[in-house]
Amino acid sequence: MKGDFSKKTFVPEKHFHGVLMQQGRVLLDAEWNEQASITAYRTETGNMDIIGKSGTPFDAANPNGGFQLIPVDLNGNPCAPLPGVNFKISKGHFYVDGILCENESDVLFTAQPDYIASLPIAPASPPTPITFKAYLDVWQRHITPLEDKEIKEVALGGADTTTRAKTVWQVKLQSVAPGTTCDTSNDIAVTGKLRARTEKTEQSINPCRLSASGGYRRLENQLYRVEIHRPGNKNTATFKYSIDNGSVLVKWEGQDTNDKHILTVSSIGRDELLGFGPGDWIELIGDNTELFGNPGVLAKVLSAVDNVITIDSNATNVIFPPVPADGPTINSLDIAAFGKNTKIRRWDSEDPNTQKGEIKVTSGWLKLGKDGIEVEFDGTNFRSGDYWLIPARTATADIEWSEAPDPSDPSATIPLFQYPKGIKHHVAELALLKLESIGSGSYWSVINDCRKLFPHTTQLTSLFYVSGDGQEAMPGAALPNPIVVGVANGKWPVKNARVKFSLVAAGVGSINVPADGIVFTDSLGLASCNWTLGGTGTPASQQVKAELLEPGGNPTHLPVIFTANLSSAEQVAYNGGDCNNWGGQNPRTVADALTALCKRTSGKRGCSFTIGKGGDFDTLFEALNQLAQKGTAEICLCFLPNQVHKIERDIEIASEETKTIKISGCNVQIEMDEVKVSLITGKIILQGLNLLSKTIKKAQIFLRANETDITNCEFARLSQDPSIVPFILIGPTLNAKTEGIFRCDKTKITSRIDLHGDF
Repeated sequence: MKGDFSKKTFVPEKHFHGVLMQQGRVLLDAEWNEQASITAYRTETGNMDIIGKSGTPFDAANPNGGFQLIPVDLNGNPCAPLPGVNFKISKGHFYVDGILCENESDVLFTAQPDYIASLPIAPASPPTPITFKAYLDVWQRHITPLEDKEIKEVALGGADTTTRAKTVWQVKLQSVAPGTTCDTSNDIAVTGKLRARTEKTEQSINPCRLSASGGYRRLENQLYRVEIHRPGNKNTATFKYSIDNGSVLVKWEGQDTNDKHILTVSSIGRDELLGFGPGDWIELIGDNTELFGNPGVLAKVLSAVDNVITIDSNATNVIFPPVPADGPTINSLDIAAFGKNTKIRRWDSEDPNTQKGEIKVTSGWLKLGKDGIEVEFDGTNFRSGDYWLIPARTATADIEWSEAPDPSDPSATIPLFQYPKGIKHHVAELALLKLESIGSGSYWSVINDCRKLFPHTTQLTSLFYVSGDGQEAMPGAALPNPIVVGVANGKWPVKNARVKFSLVAAGVGSINVPADGIVFTDSLGLASCNWTLGGTGTPASQQVKAELLEPGGNPTHLPVIFTANLSSAEQVAYNGGDCNNWGGQNPRTVADALTALCKRTSGKRGCSFTIGKGGDFDTLFEALNQLAQKGTAEICLCFLPNQVHKIERDIEIASEETKTIKISGCNVQIEMDEVKVSLITGKIILQGLNLLSKTIKKAQIFLRANETDITNCEFARLSQDPSIVPFILIGPTLNAKTEGIFRCDKTKITSRIDLHGDF
């Protein structure tokens, strides 16, 4: 703010709650302004703590909130979802960093009250759409009676009293890469810094000369303003300064039609100290510079008489600003080029090397004239309009600037670098837009609405779970009960609230809701829907999401997630228990077990048949021969307990279709006399069998397989004569190229066993 202020004293880190007046004391402008700053800081910080960084309220009268970007046609009528030739900014409120922005009525992007905006043109070739981010730029503009004459009180004869700080909002566009999301940061980085000090007293080595005095040497208290003029880095940026905070300002009312260097102003100032005179450097400014944050035209005054200021026509003494990144280019002295509210401001700076009104930002300490104040810059990025304030006081012959102990000399202090005091820009994203070429025109459409909407405090609602979670149903069947959520405002149910139900995974199952998925709550504040699960082959666990929507269609609450499961045997674990006759299989679910049983009782797979009185077969001979003749691939036999089983006939099984023969029992006794048992197959499993032969020679068991597994068995024959043929013979493998496997665990053999083959 370039006002006639003594200084600015508000420092948030001091945590002052307010300014307290005392009786009979002088009231300074800085104290009044500090109280205003404390109030604004508390208000905006509180707003931000409640609302967040940005947001817009909505209600029944304005269900879509404020500052919504809406594509419009040539007549300004909304045309979404079709593209528009322009877009408008809807009326309403919007908060950015706690600062209230107000838009009293819908306005076109190209007709904003504080921003002269133009629409980019889509390139005709190539016709690739361009993505733009629309964001809100909010800052404080200093308003004097020159911009708003109603500030002055006519009854006081138009005396100059107070000024104002105005909240300026501007909707701007920034070209971004396709795929950019709404959560991309818009914060403007500030890196340029400055520190200030007064000159130190230099002791003269000549005893006949006085030492040069240091410190602040002017006779008046001043508020120095150092402001960046030309943006850039520390080698390209320039600055200007004013000993009066840039407050010497007059209205620029016109100019000579024949000579643009002759300017008509409202006055040439109050007096010689607060007016304009030959040799002064002035800046020509207007809305076309201030609203875009761009510098004006610097010029040197030749004369100032009555209400006319004549500037030097020498081209070296008229400095036009660089081409701006945003805003009109000013390359002439025509008053019309500066827009509305044209003004002339005095600066006290002049570069001692170039004699120009702007001074180059270079390394090291730079003098501000001859008054004993020096400044030093640091950083890589300086923006036009960045400024620092330096209060200078005659009582101390010094300036007020924060200091810290000098690391190299603990007894001394050094000034600290400070970031600019302003102008601080607050930004918030509004939408992602698409600009595309259609025919011979450029058209706009909204990709994403990036605004965050919130209800009024009295309209805060909550979404909560009621019933329906955790149900089960067969694949493709509806759940027994509907899923239900509730909406309430405190303890009161909310009727006609918008709840959207949607499948978390698309294409899995279905819910009976309208096409947009929105269900309105009833008088009890409840919303429900029926849910049919996906069919066979879909995930066993499926989910539906319920969201509470504000009138604009954006979620306002965390969703409620419902989960349902398919009633499927594949989801029920099975550990087999004490069952050990699965024929080499190891089912892990009920579905696997049922499938295995099914395969063993149908076709050629077979199952675990029982042998003995009351079983599937009376004898082992019947079981093996009948099943082998059927071509059963897996023969699983189990001897019934508590019986004496006998093998009275020779058994010879050699079937190509039979892959596995498993014979088990629970320590059953099996007698075999004068018979031979010959099994030839891919795999042979014997478990829990006690075989006894009372004969000396003929009883014999011959096993021939790629894999033989004998567990918990006992083989006994009366004679131990080694000349007698072995009771058990394990023959060579079926496949000579395959190494056979023979396992024998917890088995007792009281006769000879011969292993023929390479095991």
